[in-house]
Amino acid sequence: MVYRFTGLAWLAVLVCALYWTVRLERTDWLFVKGDAASIREAIRLAPENVEYASALAEAEPARAVEILKNAAARNPLDGGLRVQLGLAEEERGYFVHAEADLLEAGRLDRGFAPRWALGDFYFHRQDAKKFWPVVREALNVSYGDVSAQFRQCWGLAQDADFILQRAIPARP
Repeated sequence: MVYRFTGLAWLAVLVCALYWTVRLERTDWLFVKGDAASIREAIRLAPENVEYASALAEAEPARAVEILKNAAARNPLDGGLRVQLGLAEEERGYFVHAEADLLEAGRLDRGFAPRWALGDFYFHRQDAKKFWPVVREALNVSYGDVSAQFRQCWGLAQDADFILQRAIPARP
């Protein structure tokens, strides 16, 4: 009797594993198809997958803000998603919401990308008061090529000493 119960339990585990394997494979296949309807179905099957929401936002730019807001509500701790949402909101002219989401992205992710996006946002607004502290933070955690940030600094100020004092962190 114990063997029969153990066998049935293992069978249930294997059936469940097979179901989820097939479901995830189908979800990936739908995503790879790339059309908006397939991506929407992939999101229905795996709503927590941020990559799917990003792809749908690209496939349907008119609905990008709505799509990314829904994804951010399902994944509230994803800083990268907040950056994408902030950029989409900025593109649509929702500047107050864009700034709030970019600030939230910086709170969630202490890396370079959210600071760079927020600095870029302030640069587009020509808001030097908010730009300088953010670009300094971005450069403090930067890696790789940061020439775009330096071009923005020179776009807001033509004084090298001012840029050195305001933007360049005290690190090698």
